[in-house]
Amino acid sequence: MMKKIITFFIIIIHVVPLLSYGQFNKNLEGEIIWSYYNRFHERDTTFFKTIKYGINGQDTIINGNTYQKIFSSGDSIFDFNHSSYYGVIREDSNERWYTFLENDTIERIIYDWDIALYDTIIIYDILDSQYRTMFIEYIDSDLSGKAAYLKRFALRDISGSGKFTWWLDGVGEYYGFLTSLVSDINSSNAQNIMCLQKNNVYTYNPSGTCFRNDYYLEINENYVNDFIVYPNPIEQGDFLMIEFSSQDDYTIILSDLYGRSVQNFEVNQNKQIKLRIMSKPGVYILFIKEKSNNNTLFKKITIL
Repeated sequence: MMKKIITFFIIIIHVVPLLSYGQFNKNLEGEIIWSYYNRFHERDTTFFKTIKYGINGQDTIINGNTYQKIFSSGDSIFDFNHSSYYGVIREDSNERWYTFLENDTIERIIYDWDIALYDTIIIYDILDSQYRTMFIEYIDSDLSGKAAYLKRFALRDISGSGKFTWWLDGVGEYYGFLTSLVSDINSSNAQNIMCLQKNNVYTYNPSGTCFRNDYYLEINENYVNDFIVYPNPIEQGDFLMIEFSSQDDYTIILSDLYGRSVQNFEVNQNKQIKLRIMSKPGVYILFIKEKSNNNTLFKKITIL
């Protein structure tokens, strides 16, 4: 009888640790690269691209706080010397991460790794450009990739909007690097995390790849024939002409391939618009929202 009891306790000692959450270094130290797969769909326009975000210890001070600069790139191999400045990020002693993006005027909290079940947190929804109060609906484990058993937090909008996301402990958000909440798990307007690399080691890589070489933009011309844009390509500093078939009020947004708004215009009751394009050379998406019927039109713009 004594032998059976001893054997029983030996088994428990070995099994219990397997049921606990994995350990992960949440600190923003060294070189860290997040890879996300971007997808955007509205009406008959679809946009896909892999975007990587990285930090490597380049510091800056804002309002007395020390931040690390965030860089972004759409290249398969991330090169800090050939990437774009995206914003800054910092962590505090309570395992919270904060950020300032390029056009922000205030600091935003993006993660709180010390949060508990049913706690609430106010975070910024980049897709809808508004703050939302989220609560921790449940906590479980992520069972994919090399980071199996990492703690996963399920966050849901307390207002009942249906917006939700998952945080993976110390890795980041499933649907966006800096909070891109979705209303449906199959939402086409979101990012999906592909992998996390810390100091040249892949610490999270469920798909086995950190880059998908399938960038493309599809636009159904039935929706964009309502206006003409020229010249395209356009030289930086030149004027872009937009001619519409009917007069309306328009909100016009020029967005880069990382989903960031770089120029915004409000136009009232015009059929022809003249806009000076001051953004740096690259490929952009021109979003035109018709206020009378809430339609959104699209056009790819190249700045030389």
